[in-house]
Amino acid sequence: MKCKYCGKEIANSGSLLVGKGSGGICSNSPTKKHVLANATGNKILHCKYCGKAVRNNGSLLVGAGLGGICPNSPNKKHRLN
Repeated sequence: MKCKYCGKEIANSGSLLVGKGSGGICSNSPTKKHVLANATGNKILHCKYCGKAVRNNGSLLVGAGLGGICPNSPNKKHRLN
């Protein structure tokens, strides 16, 4: 996964997106947070715990109709595979 603003590889840490080597700070983003770039076209991302379609809302993963709460996750936050 890559950041929309800086292009660096990012991974999710809990429900936040963290850049490898740069932590959670993205110098190119207006909010200074990494934002998931959907460079794969219209590929839909799914939560690994509940399987629902999720989208990026700033630096958080939000499920359609569920908000940021995942009923199956141990910490109640959506995560990508």
